[in-house]
Amino acid sequence: YNYTFLFVPETIGSITYLSQNEHLISKIRYAIFVEMVGLENPLVLQKSYKEDSAINAYALYAIQKRQGESRGYPFLSVASNDEKIFDGPGVGIPAISITRIDQERRLQKNQEYRVQGKHASEMPYPEYHSHLDNLKLVNYQNVNATVDCLYDLVNVLEKDFIPVRKFKGPVFLSKYDLWIDWRIDAAANEKMTQLMYSMEGEMTVFQIAEKLNLDFGKILDIINKFHDQGLIEKKRVSIEIDVKQRRFSRSYIKNLQ
Repeated sequence: YNYTFLFVPETIGSITYLSQNEHLISKIRYAIFVEMVGLENPLVLQKSYKEDSAINAYALYAIQKRQGESRGYPFLSVASNDEKIFDGPGVGIPAISITRIDQERRLQKNQEYRVQGKHASEMPYPEYHSHLDNLKLVNYQNVNATVDCLYDLVNVLEKDFIPVRKFKGPVFLSKYDLWIDWRIDAAANEKMTQLMYSMEGEMTVFQIAEKLNLDFGKILDIINKFHDQGLIEKKRVSIEIDVKQRRFSRSYIKNLQ
């Protein structure tokens, strides 16, 4: 894929970019909005409008692999900014945002305000939009860690593909150096038969990993070996995958912990 970095004024900058490049909209697979990543909190995900979009599962996986936990919240519920432009009516590019907002604290405080009858909304962090909001608040180590997480996310996006079976019947695994010793990796050994039934050109590698409840990287290595032995073909993941109803279960992310 190609990647475009936009450094523009909030909202109006994205509107201007899309209005001047409408011919690109149908070719843009995803948009990622990044903000407030220098705060002293873990990364959190704000999902795209369509929660079954693959980018949500990709991002949750990348965040969890990087920091050991991942939380996802509904569209526009954490930081409502340029994602509402890219993922807006008539545009429909699945757009997520990745921030370090303490959303659980905000939800708790907002609930307290409602109980108290107050018409108030908790800010993303105490210094937000005040004279105290300055570069002294930025944790640059967390900023760099966010860049690493985005790199991981891009790697998942780039490496995912749809495997298409070329073999018939169960594969003689040891002949192709594909047998996994159950004494070393019992989980992968047990899932090999299910894996062979899953490469019919209907699921991506990531979706297969979800189905088998195994780590994406592990499944990717195994399926790549099938490809190296000429047993499958690789099919590019088309942009239409997010139009289809592909459900990415949150339990997959939890079970990787």
